[in-house]
Amino acid sequence: MPAGAQAGDDASIVLRRTDMKILVIDPNPLFRQASRNFIAALPECECLVAASLQDALRQEEAHRTEMILIDYALGHGGMEGALRALRALAPAARVVLLAEDAAAYRDSSLAAGADDCAGKAALGSELPLLLAGLAAEPRRERLA
Repeated sequence: MPAGAQAGDDASIVLRRTDMKILVIDPNPLFRQASRNFIAALPECECLVAASLQDALRQEEAHRTEMILIDYALGHGGMEGALRALRALAPAARVVLLAEDAAAYRDSSLAAGADDCAGKAALGSELPLLLAGLAAEPRRERLA
């Protein structure tokens, strides 16, 4: 179990961090809504959504999130460029690329500058672990 997480009586993960903002960037409105519903049910988490990188950059500038989940397909114009733009606005945020097959894209995601890669279908089971890991990490400093 990741540091910073505790197993409850029902073996669910309890986060010790409060007010965590998560930005989900995905062109699919159904996936954005499902993500919003799932994240809203997590303790002390707020979900913001964006359909495009441009919308995500506006959201990040206004809200300063701790975690960014971005659909791998949105980087069709160059994932490195997309991640560079996000990192410029959110140097302290943990960026996780979402892919249909996380194992197939993990190496290229990390090489592009992401912190992690998660499977879209397994997001419900992987997100609490990612959040617990983030809660246990020392806070990265934001550049003013």
